[in-house]
Amino acid sequence: MEENVIQDALRLAKNILKSLLPNKKRDIVNIAFHDKDTFYLEEYASIPQSFGYKLDNTIIFLEQNGVIEGKTIGWWYVGIMKMSSYLRRNLPDDLSMDDNISEIAREKGFIDKDEAIQYYYNVSKKDDRPKIDRQAAVLINKKALEEFCKKFTNNIQIPEGMGYLYNNGQLFFRLVDGSIDSFNFSGAKISRKVFETFFNLWRKDGVGTYKKNEIIKEYKKFFNNEDISANRIGEIVSNIRPSIIKPKVLISDRIEWRFDRKNDQWIFKISPMSH
Repeated sequence: MEENVIQDALRLAKNILKSLLPNKKRDIVNIAFHDKDTFYLEEYASIPQSFGYKLDNTIIFLEQNGVIEGKTIGWWYVGIMKMSSYLRRNLPDDLSMDDNISEIAREKGFIDKDEAIQYYYNVSKKDDRPKIDRQAAVLINKKALEEFCKKFTNNIQIPEGMGYLYNNGQLFFRLVDGSIDSFNFSGAKISRKVFETFFNLWRKDGVGTYKKNEIIKEYKKFFNNEDISANRIGEIVSNIRPSIIKPKVLISDRIEWRFDRKNDQWIFKISPMSH
């Protein structure tokens, strides 16, 4: 399996694992082909937090490792409810054919015989639901998920004495417990270029403060004299913070990346450990 798929699967697995309750052996979560690690669907408050992945083979890889035990493609998981005659009468016809989780969930003891997995649908509008690319509800085996994270986290080697490592579009950090988490820029081409520009400057001098023209010069040097404006850099960094950095709760404080208006310069610093 290629390295990028392993990294994407590991990122997805860790995000799901952080969301699971300690006493649960299994759970159902929503996933989709999405640029964000986690996301909510606006105007659909009943649909819980969902998780994004970026490569087609990621889900296959998780299935092969026993993490995903079943999936219902194209439907959003909402919760577990008691089965009733009303529910049976109003289920969309195609849901019974698409649902590949319920039978497995009953066999594994995740739901009782008189319970049903509730998916989002609107009876009055005949199955009006949000559509996102390659979306599915998946049944997760927590033990397999933990073993997967442990196994493939150990494949990433951060040199002794260093708290972080940048490789193939991802900035990896070693956590206190020895595990590894990362900021993933590999799926965002322009964000990756801007990050690598700042990272190259930081790696060369470790100063952490840079003028606008210095950043533009470094960008052009590394990307075949490709032009970019100071304003554009500011816009990209503003988008990176909420989409890539802030969702990573365990490592979001490892990077300081902001514009200092008072001194008209950028601040970019990486800390090997949490503050």
